[in-house]
Amino acid sequence: MSKIIKKFPIDDMWNIGKSESWYSDMADEGLHLKNFGRLHVKFEKGEPAQTRYRIDILYKKPSQEQLDVYKDCGWEFVANTGMFYVFSSPEGSNAPELHTDLAEQSFTLDNLNKILKRNVIIIAASILFFVGMMLGIMFFYDEPYLFFIDGDFILPAFLAVTYIFSLFSAIRNYKYVKGVKNSLINGIPINHKENWKKGYVINKVFNAALLSVAVIGIILPVNQMIKRDEYTLSEAKNDLPIIRLADIEENPDLKRESKFYDENIDWYNRVSYNWGVLAPVQYEIVERGIVNNEMWHDNSGIYSPSVHTDFYKLTFDSMAEGLIKDLIHRHIYVPETPVIKAENENFDQLYYAVENTSKYVFASWDNNVIYVRYHGNKEISHIINLLSNLSAEE
Repeated sequence: MSKIIKKFPIDDMWNIGKSESWYSDMADEGLHLKNFGRLHVKFEKGEPAQTRYRIDILYKKPSQEQLDVYKDCGWEFVANTGMFYVFSSPEGSNAPELHTDLAEQSFTLDNLNKILKRNVIIIAASILFFVGMMLGIMFFYDEPYLFFIDGDFILPAFLAVTYIFSLFSAIRNYKYVKGVKNSLINGIPINHKENWKKGYVINKVFNAALLSVAVIGIILPVNQMIKRDEYTLSEAKNDLPIIRLADIEENPDLKRESKFYDENIDWYNRVSYNWGVLAPVQYEIVERGIVNNEMWHDNSGIYSPSVHTDFYKLTFDSMAEGLIKDLIHRHIYVPETPVIKAENENFDQLYYAVENTSKYVFASWDNNVIYVRYHGNKEISHIINLLSNLSAEE
């Protein structure tokens, strides 16, 4: 049973001269072209033989009679991929060239030239669309930093890189085919012994880069799903980057108020963990309590304070300012609510706002950003002091 060897193509099939030269050199080493796969070329291992290969562009599938004509002229059909049909002939067979009229051969490239030109236009338009979309997110989307931190940019970025690579290949192929066509018109035949080795290295690098981008584009969302977690917040002290409701209230009569949608997670006291490229540590933590012997200041009901915390440890601390602005935009529901910027030696940035019994704090230090929404009777200054102590401990 013959052994099949798979190799990555040295270049796109549009590069006719290099491909023909490569097949011939492989045959010299005992690897004879067998057929084409989706991402590779298959060679059959055998005895070394000096073989000429020629690629003909046929826009319609040839009939058996047409293939017999090629064979009678000394050219055996080997394989095809799309419109590219490969024929072979032993080096010493003196088989005539498939095309002896160079001007006529140039006409066979007309449709191919149009196809490649159309590909360049379509891919370039796609890239402009994606670039415009990304710029639109950056300049017109209300919360661009949260968009990128949430990981929603991964798929568009992956597609943009793929399209850029495709555009590079399309332009290169178009220029090559156009150059071959012009050469044929001027009486210069295709170089069937063109040096393919430099192009092979370049193509391998680009294929490896594209494959790496594809793998990353798959791994990142999967990794994000794997690392995502949600569980009930423990009543005991822990190392989470939060201030506890009990520390805020300082009331021994405070009890945990719970609500279960299932048996595993207390919806009123939960921790949601997430991971992202731009924020490897992300927490959303909710804690809610009740004091049965105390009322709200306005006597609206039994006192039930709560605290909601969003914490981000950023990959780049330069994103902190933009993230705080996005968090303010997302969580301050009443536009008229004044957001006050304050100074604190333990924070790089500190903002706060008060809406009746709801107090909001937005702060950053180093590459950490925290947002706290406290709903209760305690003053905002008390929340800021506790957060200040937390940042000093980090």
